[in-house]
Amino acid sequence: MASGQVVFEAEHYYSTATNGSSDSWSLVSGVSQASGNQCMTVGPDDGTYWTSNVSSTAPRMDYKVNFTTTGQFYMHIHADSTGGSGTA
Repeated sequence: MASGQVVFEAEHYYSTATNGSSDSWSLVSGVSQASGNQCMTVGPDDGTYWTSNVSSTAPRMDYKVNFTTTGQFYMHIHADSTGGSGTA
């Protein structure tokens, strides 16, 4: 953590889990709009939506962050949704 910020790329995850879903996270290279031309995508796109018990049913990526002080923290995510719901 430097200058009060934690910055990392999505593809630098600690671990992933499918949580019983048929979908999983995958690294995609050659994406010109993405930082470093890489991004993470979840799929296959079979129309699955997670609307309840998301933390225990949706595919997950875990990250390790060591906060050395207590307080209120904010997380900003740069995401894109090309699916039908328009949410990311």
